[in-house]
Amino acid sequence: MRLLGLIGAAFALLFGMTIIFGSWYTVDQGERVIVTRNGAVIRSDGPGFHFKAPWLDDTTVFSLRTQRSESFTTKTYSKDIQEATVLMSLNYRVDQGQVEKIYAELGTTYFDRMIAPNVLRVTKEIAGRYTAAEIVQNRDRLGDEITSSFASEVAPHGIIIEQVQIENVDFSDAFEHAIEDRMKEEVQVARQRQILEQNKVIAE
Repeated sequence: MRLLGLIGAAFALLFGMTIIFGSWYTVDQGERVIVTRNGAVIRSDGPGFHFKAPWLDDTTVFSLRTQRSESFTTKTYSKDIQEATVLMSLNYRVDQGQVEKIYAELGTTYFDRMIAPNVLRVTKEIAGRYTAAEIVQNRDRLGDEITSSFASEVAPHGIIIEQVQIENVDFSDAFEHAIEDRMKEEVQVARQRQILEQNKVIAE
């Protein structure tokens, strides 16, 4: 009987500790927590100390901080049908006012479901508006245009795109050599024009 009493006391203590430690949680700065009951969202909580129903309520943490994803790579074609491999990076964060919407529509896999595939699609669409030479010469402008277009597209889903950065663009070796040669020729032509203008001024 004494043994049974000890076992019962141990279970009671364990039960009590489960209730105590399972009924509260803390949220750090830069985070927001979704509270669900039986799979349904009942609220979201910001930084601080909070209570929940043990066994019934579950919590999911969302970071509100800027996150960086690197080494996005996609193949695309320029306006003049030149194949290019584009390497990019991406800075993004979630809108704290729409965390519940993100959880309901996309869950915690919002990056894989919404950001990753669509930023590649937008990149292909916008790169296709530029010739290969324009892509090489205006890489920053291309990144800004992708950022603006993609940010507008995903904003209604509660995702904030801060910047899409084009890290590198690779064309075929033959095409890159052709671009380099053409740029050298343009520089030489510009120098010749400058010399002619100088000689003209001197002659006058």
